[in-house]
Order: sequence, then C-alpha cells, then structure tokens
Amino acid sequence: IIELAVKGYIVIREEEQKILIFTTKEFILEKQAVPEDRLSSHQQLLLQTLFASGNQVKLTVLKKTFYKVLEPLKKEVIDSLAKKGLIEKKSLSYRIVFIIIAVILFGFSIILGATTGNSFGALAGIFSGAIIFIFGLIMPKRTLSGTEVDWKIQGFKLYMNTAEKHRQQFYEKEHLFEALLPYAIVFGITKEWVKKMQDMYGEEYF
Repeated sequence: IIELAVKGYIVIREEEQKILIFTTKEFILEKQAVPEDRLSSHQQLLLQTLFASGNQVKLTVLKKTFYKVLEPLKKEVIDSLAKKGLIEKKSLSYRIVFIIIAVILFGFSIILGATTGNSFGALAGIFSGAIIFIFGLIMPKRTLSGTEVDWKIQGFKLYMNTAEKHRQQFYEKEHLFEALLPYAIVFGITKEWVKKMQDMYGEEYF
C-alpha cells in the first residue's frame, strides 16, 4: 500500500473526526486516476480489493474486511514468482501435499487420543503434523535465479542499513526517503531508516 502511494496510485491522508466530545484520527485512502498497466498482477488485485466499493476507503473499514484478501494476494505473489522462474513450480505442488498430510495427521492424532486414551501417541502425531505443516509453509524452493535475487535483496538491505557510509550517493537522488520507505518497512528497519534520513537531511526535511 505504501509503495502504491509512493508511485502515485494512492493518496493517504489523515483526518480528525469528532465523536461526541472525543476527537479521533482517521486515515483515508484515495485511489488516483493513473493507468494500472505498469503494475504487477498482485498490485492490481490489491487496488481492486481496496477500492471495491468506491475511490475512497477508511482504514477502520479495511481493518474489518482486508484480511479476506490476504490469502488470494499471497497466492498471486507466489504464482508470479513461479512464472518469473524465481521459485520451483513443483515445490508449490509439494507444499499442498505436505499441508494436506499435516491436517490428516492432526485429525488422526486427536481421534486416536480421544478413542484410545493414548495421549503419548496423540501428542507424537500432533508434533509430527506440526513439523510437516511448517515444512509445507516454507516448501517453495528458490531457483538459481531466485537465489541470486535473494542475495541482491540482502545486499540492498545492508546498503540501507549503512546509509551513512554512502551519503554522497543518497544526496544525489531526490525523494529517496519516500522511494525506499516501502523496502524499509519490509526489512523491518523503518525507525532506523527514518533516523538515518533525519541525520542526513535534517529534521526540517520531514
């Protein structure tokens, strides 16, 4: 969502709303009239879902409904990675098989414990099912190209973490804070990124 805002597809604005004697802040997302042909399939799906009922949506409304689209979005991203040759397509099938086996093992273990009283066997089955389920979740396997991209991502994260060592490169680029903010969020270094930019450009920049 932040990346779409940086690219101009969405405007995020904050409004104060009064409820009786209380004042609260509300974030509102506004869709912009920008062609979507340059967006990836999952970004287009995200936009369609966010603004299914109009060109504006409140964050409080999304909190109640947005969870429904997370799984389709995740699937769209994984399919996109497979099409680009970054993960093995076969591993996606293995993932489904592993998850199904884990669910069956869970159910069988619970029935075993309830009918025979064999709590040790039931716990062993549940533990085994949990391991298989975890392997199913992480099953998508990177290709050689995917591994190379992952190395570049890790290098980029290191570059952002050591921004003070590359001040001149950062000075030469405009709107760098906004452009790289989505990546800082993904890497979990948002606070650090804000602090580095404040140190470089000063508090007045923000």
